[in-house]
Amino acid sequence: MNKSLYILASLLTALLCFGCTPESLEKEPTMLELDKPEVRLTKDKGEMVVSVKTNEESVVAISNRDWITAVPEGTSVKLVYDENKVIGQRDAVVLVQAGDLVKALKVTQEGNALDVTTVPEAIVLEPWDSEVTISVRVNGEGWTCTSATDWIQVTSLPWKKEVILRADANKSGGARQSEIIFQVEGEAGTVAVTVKQKEWPLFLLPYIDFEYGTMSLISRFEMERRSMIKQTLTGSVSFTTTSPMMSQIAYSFSTKGVMTAAQAYIAADYTTTDEDGETMITKEAMHVIDSALLAEGFTEKQGKLRYFNPSNRVVASIKDHTYDPNVEYIYIPKQPQAYKTFDKIPYIPVAFGADYSEVQKYEQENGGVYNPAGDSYDDAHNICYHEYKVPGSKEIKSRNYFLSWDASKGKVGALLATFQEWSDINLVYWEYNGRLNITEEFLALCEKDGFKYNGKTSDGKMDVFINDTKGIQMKTQFAHFEGEEDPSLVIMMLPYVSSKTQMSALDHKMTQMKKLWK
Repeated sequence: MNKSLYILASLLTALLCFGCTPESLEKEPTMLELDKPEVRLTKDKGEMVVSVKTNEESVVAISNRDWITAVPEGTSVKLVYDENKVIGQRDAVVLVQAGDLVKALKVTQEGNALDVTTVPEAIVLEPWDSEVTISVRVNGEGWTCTSATDWIQVTSLPWKKEVILRADANKSGGARQSEIIFQVEGEAGTVAVTVKQKEWPLFLLPYIDFEYGTMSLISRFEMERRSMIKQTLTGSVSFTTTSPMMSQIAYSFSTKGVMTAAQAYIAADYTTTDEDGETMITKEAMHVIDSALLAEGFTEKQGKLRYFNPSNRVVASIKDHTYDPNVEYIYIPKQPQAYKTFDKIPYIPVAFGADYSEVQKYEQENGGVYNPAGDSYDDAHNICYHEYKVPGSKEIKSRNYFLSWDASKGKVGALLATFQEWSDINLVYWEYNGRLNITEEFLALCEKDGFKYNGKTSDGKMDVFINDTKGIQMKTQFAHFEGEEDPSLVIMMLPYVSSKTQMSALDHKMTQMKKLWK
């Protein structure tokens, strides 16, 4: 008999003999039988009753392990046992004594399989060279962890309940995964934990938490994903990135040091040129950007190239057909107050295609004063520009007209587009952190009249609204023209012909003749 059982037996004997009397020596011999010589328990917490047959009035029982308790109940013994959380089975002995007899009940409890829990549960590594520490809980002592691949190196720290993973840069051309293998010394079986590594990114989302975006915080954010500082200026910082498509990201800051905008510039390999020689993003790159923005929560599309993220109120605008194509991110805060807008959309009631004489008649009847000094003529495109001041109005400064032009005859022809200058910027815009946002009131007016917001022009200067039913394209802009004291609210109207490119021939022509713009 081993030492622990000997002690238990001695204790039981002492307890029973404490109350012995001479009369007890004259009793018949003690009989003690257990209904089973051994029991097997499940790994879960539970209870089991073992029947005892004896001629004694009561029995005494005791266990040699703290995970199981023996509770005598008349002529039976109830075993109360804890869950076995360790690997492998465990054993105990319960001694049952009646009178001067002792019986040993062997108890075996089944064990758990090797179990490993990691924090985080899903291990996903960045695509560049990286090192991460993973918290680990293993239901066994003396565990080790190894890697199933050569691109992950593992350091096991069982005394800290951690593993350190070091991953090589992912140049495989796609996302990849492997496993790290856990094993407990002396125990059969292993557990494999999946480790994934992201695809080397084409698309990179800048830091877009505008309200907390300081230069130091953004620099740390970019450095953590292996970007390198390219240039730091007053109010801006730019980084070269790990992305072959978005090779540079630049951030702008207000005078208070808070982020106001971010631009992710498209690398030359992902651009091409259109028929007019302007740089544009390739269809393949545009698809990558579109899919990535939607996946990042920019789920509200405002026109073809503008996306809104409602959770953080950030707009992403794709600047295509420009010298340096990029994706610009700006913050759209909640409007702090109401702003008065137009009672109705300010159309000039002269039909497109009407003769210039109709324009002259309208201006004569509505206080317009022709200003020949503002005229411009573009012989190459057969377009001219006439300006009418409105000195009798405090609201509108001028009404201006794009008209067809026959240079050979020196004749002004039909109305092509209108261009108005208003005094009150807040009729359309309100300012936040140096940036202009369209007022809720003007947006509501546009919706009521059938205009849908279509984003900004490719140069980012004008906001575009389309009314398919009326066939009108409206553009608005805050502008401070050379030689004028105050800035103006510009409202431009021109015919709109819906097409795949959502640009009328006239709109395209006028984009080319920027020199006519004041």
